[in-house]
Amino acid sequence: MNSGVPVKFRLYTGTIHGFAWMSGILDQSKALLDEIGREVKLALG
Repeated sequence: MNSGVPVKFRLYTGTIHGFAWMSGILDQSKALLDEIGREVKLALG
């Protein structure tokens, strides 16, 4: 569907559902949370 909403897709291979909440265990979780923070900051100015 093309709704005109900008979207960024990132695939974190080898991870399980909910891995974002495992930042104390998985390096990929920390990377994801850092990326989310950067994107929110950019979006909000």
